[in-house]
Amino acid sequence: MAKFETKALVEGALFSAITVVLSLFGFYLPPPFGIAIILTLPVPIIILGVRQGSKTSILSTIISAIILGIIVNPFMVLIVLLSFGLTGVVLGAAFEENFSPFKIIAVSIVTSILSTILIIGVNLYFLDFDVTNAFNTALEQYKQLGLDQATMKQLETIINDMQKMFKIFFPSIILAASSVKGLINYYIALPVLNRLGYDFDTPTPFARWRLPKYIILGYILGILLISNSFGKNIYFIFNFVYLIQGLAVAAHYLKRLNISNVVQKVILFILAIIPINQILAFVGILDQWFDFRKLED
Repeated sequence: MAKFETKALVEGALFSAITVVLSLFGFYLPPPFGIAIILTLPVPIIILGVRQGSKTSILSTIISAIILGIIVNPFMVLIVLLSFGLTGVVLGAAFEENFSPFKIIAVSIVTSILSTILIIGVNLYFLDFDVTNAFNTALEQYKQLGLDQATMKQLETIINDMQKMFKIFFPSIILAASSVKGLINYYIALPVLNRLGYDFDTPTPFARWRLPKYIILGYILGILLISNSFGKNIYFIFNFVYLIQGLAVAAHYLKRLNISNVVQKVILFILAIIPINQILAFVGILDQWFDFRKLED
């Protein structure tokens, strides 16, 4: 028993150190490098949870948070605990319980959404964060660049429009972004764990993802209520869901081409962020009914 407790303490300390080092790189490196590292931060905690249980992963997370609070600032304690700490502990427990891939993905997404809401709440309470002030600060920074009046007028219009859109779509943006983050956390952790000798089930390949047909009801509801903020958010969420299915259709056809997986992922990423993504959402809707990929055969 003492041997196992000692091993848990040693591994807990080791993974705390790894988490602290990765966190510092993530916080101080410029994007996109910093963001990429931040997305990996739950992984050491997940691995520790699978190897030594939730108690050890919780203790390690608390230690990491305290160390980062001392090195960076005390506020970091809450950020660490509520962000990748919570995600890492919960996902580690889900893997340890050997949940199905679908359940682990669901747990990851729900935890990511909860984590984001908690962090926003903490920022609003302790830092008095205000979206309007953030946009105004961005505008002031542009003014300091010495741009001509016509350009500044255009920028001011764009920033004001973005501010209005952000306020309307804030709930759905949080849900969509948190869901993507939850998926990324899962898909980073799974191959790492399996490379370490575990044999967790892999989910259905992305190219074969397909939504149930009743999802269209949510999309229709969003269209019917599009005149108010609630309807706009409903539409945004279900449009995002169908964009995912549209990307799955694109992934299916990309696999038929003789190109590497990395290139395929880059193409899918580009398709997701350029204006054509609305077309992909419609492709997702049509695929649900016409089964372009012949998944029902």
